[in-house]
Amino acid sequence: MLTVASGEATLDRSNVYQWYKTFSEGREDVNDEQHAVCMSTSRTYENIDEVKKIVLANRQIIVREVAEDLNISIRSCHSIFTNDLGMRQVATKFVPKFLNFDQKQQCITIGNELLDSVRDDRNLLQRVITSNESWAYGYDVEFIAQSS
Repeated sequence: MLTVASGEATLDRSNVYQWYKTFSEGREDVNDEQHAVCMSTSRTYENIDEVKKIVLANRQIIVREVAEDLNISIRSCHSIFTNDLGMRQVATKFVPKFLNFDQKQQCITIGNELLDSVRDDRNLLQRVITSNESWAYGYDVEFIAQSS
């Protein structure tokens, strides 16, 4: 009957029984109760920096070893790897998803230097030579002109 009346927004049977039990035991408030929020004491800036140093020193280290070294949970350590350092696990090694934090900073630095160079010399990009593979082999221009 609830499903017909409310459609897909209806609670499933086990939740209905749980609410019924809760209200039959004397609860009158329909709002959620306040839950204790546990603050993470493992994902601190110090631990993140330590994990970064450990991984950069040994790329083949596993999460469990890092967690044991820092005396933090494996779950917190894994969260630091994936969320804070932007790394993922590939065949028991942690490698950057795309670029690691140092490589991203280096790209920004090089990009800013290139922009400064272009601002200083407007003709810089006209002196850049680009090519594709076919051009790199070199063609005889006279031969191509005669055949066409």
